[in-house]
Amino acid sequence: MSTQFFIEILNDDEHYDVTIEVGEDPSVKIFRTQIFQIILKYIYGNVISLNRKEPTEILKLVAAADQLCFQELVDYLQKYLIENEVKLIEQNFGFACQISFKSNSLLGLQNVCTDLMNKSPDEIFKSSDFDSLPEKFLVSLIRRDDLQMKEVEIWEHIDKIDIKSKYAYTRELYLPYNFNLLLRGSRDGFTPRKFHKLCDNIPYTVTFIKVKETEEIIGGYNPLIWKGSNM
Repeated sequence: MSTQFFIEILNDDEHYDVTIEVGEDPSVKIFRTQIFQIILKYIYGNVISLNRKEPTEILKLVAAADQLCFQELVDYLQKYLIENEVKLIEQNFGFACQISFKSNSLLGLQNVCTDLMNKSPDEIFKSSDFDSLPEKFLVSLIRRDDLQMKEVEIWEHIDKIDIKSKYAYTRELYLPYNFNLLLRGSRDGFTPRKFHKLCDNIPYTVTFIKVKETEEIIGGYNPLIWKGSNM
């Protein structure tokens, strides 16, 4: 079949159910033309068009081209992203990191991600896919001492991705303290008598209280000791 025949198929929405298979059982990968249309046009017609393509779609194409070992196409797509879409890479920082750090062929994107983190670490927290950051990037980001953000703001972002279960060890890395739960209202009740019974004469405590009506969280660190008046 001619090259023109394949290009006509790829330009026809009715043939979006066409698939190609790569590899041998049990590791066959099936690619749909709707997702890899640009790559197939490159294969059959040496045609590359990125008009009206979303940056996330181009990132997916980079990953696919890398899997298919089309290094020339990988280099072209990387160059396009680096020269034209750095701001959008920043907005999709987690996705870009996920893709680029899985391959040694994507050094250009890796460098962009590293530079973005070094120059604007605060902005990474605002990226739309912050929760998909690779583990090593997330840990490196938390460890930085040049973040222009309050600690509580950082942990609010982290809490959104349930870091406690995903990266349980980071607390030990960056909080060199042991916390012992002295009182919990849902467990112990929260009368003044109970509070002073469990918390009096214990130095260096942290107290948090959630206000029922407003959902506000108040409290703080007490470097001294609590002491009731013969309750």
